Amino acid sequence: MNVSDLKEGESAHVTCVCAGKNIEGRLALLNVYAGAHVTLVRRAPFGGSLMLEAGGVRLAVRKGIAARIECEREETE
Repeated sequence: MNVSDLKEGESAHVTCVCAGKNIEGRLALLNVYAGAHVTLVRRAPFGGSLMLEAGGVRLAVRKGIAARIECEREETE
């Protein structure tokens, strides 16, 4: 699954960022890298960008980039 498959408020662990070296490097600076914990905060209306929270940083990513961030959903207890 990827980050764009998450529902608002759901968290996941990133398994792979498959978006090219430039984008991978920029996302890593914003705490989105393999092994990181991310939460989908909200979706922009009309299929726009997604707001993520990772390591205390909130960032907006386009839907196309979010589709390239592979993750595993965290199990809730």
